[in-house]
Amino acid sequence: MKILSDNPTAVIFHRNPQPSSEALALEQANYLSRYEPYYASDSPTSPENRICSLANQDRYAINAGTIYRAASFTVDLLATLKSISPALVHARSEESGLAALRLTKELDVPLITTIDERAAASELMSDAGPFLHRVFGSLRKDLQCESRLFVTSSDFMRESLIERGYPEHRTATLPVGVDIDLFKPQPVDPKDPMVLFVGRMVEKKGVSYLLQAMKEVTKVRKDARLVLIGDGPLLNSLIDQAIALDLPRVIFFGSRDAEGVRYQMGMASLLVAPSVMDDSGDSESIPRVIAEAQAMGLPVVSTYHGGIPEIVQNGQNGLLVPERSIHQLAQNILSILAQPSLQREMGLAARQNVCSNFNLKLQTARLEEYYAEAAREQVWRQASR
Repeated sequence: MKILSDNPTAVIFHRNPQPSSEALALEQANYLSRYEPYYASDSPTSPENRICSLANQDRYAINAGTIYRAASFTVDLLATLKSISPALVHARSEESGLAALRLTKELDVPLITTIDERAAASELMSDAGPFLHRVFGSLRKDLQCESRLFVTSSDFMRESLIERGYPEHRTATLPVGVDIDLFKPQPVDPKDPMVLFVGRMVEKKGVSYLLQAMKEVTKVRKDARLVLIGDGPLLNSLIDQAIALDLPRVIFFGSRDAEGVRYQMGMASLLVAPSVMDDSGDSESIPRVIAEAQAMGLPVVSTYHGGIPEIVQNGQNGLLVPERSIHQLAQNILSILAQPSLQREMGLAARQNVCSNFNLKLQTARLEEYYAEAAREQVWRQASR
């Protein structure tokens, strides 16, 4: 396939993407103005006219886990990517970076790797055996040496990567970006106060604590309702918990597309993101849904967790509590529901925070500066051989 553009090409390389991370990668790529994106992904949602599928690339199983070969690409994939003469490869996860190592050497282009997982790729595979962990460890050292730059979305996550051995001088914070023209305040005046949660139904999202907090909230505000958007392995048990708590006004919507999420944000009084460190030690960086809610003028009630204090300033654009603090979570929800003026003030501050610090257009421009710097350095290296 030929890219019909005078701009250099950036290959967006994504192995096994989660829907949310794939959506973010595609949205950011669409905002590139100095580089033309070309997707190498095994996701069916990538644009058909700009995709090189990874679905049939070689892989092999070790015990219950899987690991991709260091040379995990076919001759056809290599030929296709060579035909577009990319300026660089941008791997969108640690696993993707591991798989792209040999590919970038064959293409003779720099590798940039985005990592937003606190746990290493091998650590996320709970059933992986010791041999698999050793192989991942060896590949990770290669990645730490070879990737030109590591990008992550929060200072919290950057420090975590440095602790795991990623080079400090080549690890940069690039906060999440939101389309502020798409996510913007809506002129809606809902009849009843609405508390909104958006996220996967997994332990680290802290939904169980939110349900317990809403039991306290509804004792004071019987008109308050809770809307939860998201799917995941804990969904059924959380529904059972809501029934056991006899919560009168709780709606589990399951998964919703971006338009459905924006609609519910337009109806909400506030967003609650009660994140916690889970039993495996996994934590959040900056949940993108917080930036989206702030862009729409919603105050956020959340926790002192991961990178969240980098976007939610306590008392300014939201309220923060320690993890698992059910009573304090309930009190902060009630405080915002009881004070419309506070809700408006925090909502305005939240919108300004995103426009200044989490604007997708501005963040993508910063990413392109990283691209350009890596490409210039590669040219210098090639010339000095």
